[in-house]
Amino acid sequence: MAKAIYKMRKSDIRVSAPSINNSEMEFTPIEETSSILFGIAGIAGINAQITEQIINNRPYSSFKNFYEKNSFEGTLVTKSKMIQLIKAGCFDEFEPDRIKVMKQYVVLSTPKKEKVTTANLPEILRMKIQIPSTLISPYKFKKYVCQKKFFYGNHPNFKSKKLYWLDAKAEKYFRTKMQSSLEENKDYFFEEDMIVLVDKSIDSLFKEAFNNLKEYINTPEFLKRYNNALLKDTYNTLVPNKNVNHWSFEACSFYSHDNEFVDVDCYAYSITPFDEIPEEPVFIEKSRGNRTWRQYELYRIAGVVLDKNDNRHTLTILDVNDNVVNCKMNGEFYAFYRQQISIEDGDKTRVVDPSWFKRGQALIITGYRNSESDFRVKTYKNSIYQHQVQKITNITENGELEIQSYRYGYEPEDEQNG
Repeated sequence: MAKAIYKMRKSDIRVSAPSINNSEMEFTPIEETSSILFGIAGIAGINAQITEQIINNRPYSSFKNFYEKNSFEGTLVTKSKMIQLIKAGCFDEFEPDRIKVMKQYVVLSTPKKEKVTTANLPEILRMKIQIPSTLISPYKFKKYVCQKKFFYGNHPNFKSKKLYWLDAKAEKYFRTKMQSSLEENKDYFFEEDMIVLVDKSIDSLFKEAFNNLKEYINTPEFLKRYNNALLKDTYNTLVPNKNVNHWSFEACSFYSHDNEFVDVDCYAYSITPFDEIPEEPVFIEKSRGNRTWRQYELYRIAGVVLDKNDNRHTLTILDVNDNVVNCKMNGEFYAFYRQQISIEDGDKTRVVDPSWFKRGQALIITGYRNSESDFRVKTYKNSIYQHQVQKITNITENGELEIQSYRYGYEPEDEQNG
């Protein structure tokens, strides 16, 4: 699809972002303007049934109108689908700023909280909403102490009470804020140089503080701050990448506006557009002592992943100049960067480094061009470029690249040690 779209662009035929009112299931040619409307069913995650629902509910007068018509029990336009439609630019005809549309969706789809409970406190703390320390400290202490790792055992005399031992951090708070108000051998015990605390004694001592905390988090002023923070947190969770050009590529596999590398100074990062590299490989002569040899002159290209072929160990990218490039690499290296890396985290397995070859992932790749659209991935021990593949973790608003050169767990020792 990407090859076809960018080939048409070179012939001055423009493919436009899908329109929620005018696009059909498939691509729709507009002869008067020599353009083609992207088909709604061509958006990633949007199938024919979803498209039929959208078309049957037309026309739409605004994004809010679309949301209201397609938000009902059993709707096929779920949250993930709504996000894809926004990223694709389906609502540009109402509001060309897709970030504004995304924020409008978050507001419409996030119910306003009229009341919160202590069950919301972990979320409140994660979102860093300020609460006076006199109110939150007792809660934090109990939450910290009553963890599974500090469980000492059941109370010998009361089945409903549990005992927890205190580490140095908890003991400091206990001696400063609690010990003088509690009774030894009833509320706490000394066991082999450890302090063991009864959980119910914590509740009794801090009962008033816990009640005051519940009242505080339900005041109008706090609820307003909580709801605002919730909207911001929901938005950041739904769209961690705020690059609107990336949204377009992620949803439709092409950029309806600018390539996301548009503001990047490629020269500063030694990146060469693929179409500016000689089509036939260039050799440079190297020598050491009496020995002379030739090796390929290496270049660095950058772009986003379009597709991959595991059998051929080939990665297809769209580079900074909208060239579709097939990158061929050694099978061992291909498998290394394709895999996702996970670690054991307690009873669960946690992904710490996803595959670098996911569609839409931005990469820097080193090697040489060897045909019209092929790039051979390669490095030499003595070359200035030491990494065959580097992952671009972020492109800032100023066009600066944040780059990850090593996979998790494979960093040199000096980097691992900070």
